[in-house]
Amino acid sequence: KTLWIIQRHVAMAGLPDGAPQGACRIPMAWDQTPLGDVVHEIDITRDPTCAAEVAAVTRYFQETHSSPIRFIRRIQNESLWRVYDARRQQVAVARGTANEDYFWHGSRTNADEAIKRGGFDASFGGGKIWVSTNSRYSVGYSPQKVMFLVRATLGCIGSDSTHVGGTSRGFQRIDDRVGGGTDNRYTLSDARQLYPAYQVGF
Repeated sequence: KTLWIIQRHVAMAGLPDGAPQGACRIPMAWDQTPLGDVVHEIDITRDPTCAAEVAAVTRYFQETHSSPIRFIRRIQNESLWRVYDARRQQVAVARGTANEDYFWHGSRTNADEAIKRGGFDASFGGGKIWVSTNSRYSVGYSPQKVMFLVRATLGCIGSDSTHVGGTSRGFQRIDDRVGGGTDNRYTLSDARQLYPAYQVGF
């Protein structure tokens, strides 16, 4: 039993631990899911132990959209997270910061299962994966009333990612909700820089 606990502790190292991240300060903390399975979807909507996490996601969604939230599911895919984390660290070493935050992503296709299991595919967006800080914008791409809240590494804007408005560059976000402007869209061509952290139904 002691050996199993040590092995589990080592396996959990580097996984989301509840430290608040991003401008919306979401404290994503993975629970002790069994090892071996590809993906776990944890419905945290009414779990009292996840109240702070649910409140932060809800607040972020309702800053720009008034619909009530039906459910919030945390997506726990260890292998996909490891890929994201490795790329995040690589960007942080190269740039001095990962420039990480949470963004919304809607999809007009039935690609949800593929995204949860294998991550995003830039080929569906013309070589780019589109995300936004404005939930209302992404709702327009979510006909099934379910969309992703994505954890993304922007790195150096203009090199590792692109601000569609063209005014946010380097490590300063000028023209989106963080910087006080209006254009809230970013694109990334490297799928390793995005992790589908939650599915939100509204």
